[in-house]
Amino acid sequence: MNNEPNTISTATLVWLATALLHKERKEAEAFESSEIFEKVKSLDLSSVSDSTIKMHISLHCVSNAQSQPDTHKKLFRIARGWYRLYREGDLFHPSRAQGRVLPIAEELPSKYRHLIEWYNDDYSKKQTQPAQPNNAIFVNIENNKTIMLPNEIAEFLQVEDGDYIAFITKSTDEVVIKKARMKLEI
Repeated sequence: MNNEPNTISTATLVWLATALLHKERKEAEAFESSEIFEKVKSLDLSSVSDSTIKMHISLHCVSNAQSQPDTHKKLFRIARGWYRLYREGDLFHPSRAQGRVLPIAEELPSKYRHLIEWYNDDYSKKQTQPAQPNNAIFVNIENNKTIMLPNEIAEFLQVEDGDYIAFITKSTDEVVIKKARMKLEI
């Protein structure tokens, strides 16, 4: 009797590819979406379209993005285009509260099932801290001390015209920018 899965979901493929990247490149905290995509393709375990794979990497598996419609929490976006596996303690969008973090072992080909144990015993126990890829974005301060929010930051924060942004001072040299919710009190 063959205990190999007949099909492997795209979400499981994305988790598997990212886990393998973490194992192969222990020094790397996160990976560009293109690296995860190439790893998925190199595994040659599915015939889904490239666009389906890319959507799973950038949206469907991303814990800190609103579910649309998948609720997986397999990846954590640390910056636009940079992802790592989700760890307990990472922030996630409320719509993904019940999302699956890991594939079921039987969903993986047998030669990769050891990655579930690696994830539980090693990877998920690492202290959660955002990686710092070299992706600084600079903007010019105008005469009246205004700035234009770069498209990359607007996309990362998922803000649109009319939304509010909060600037939170964390220390003398650090400011956190977050999407804010404002309500009018009467």
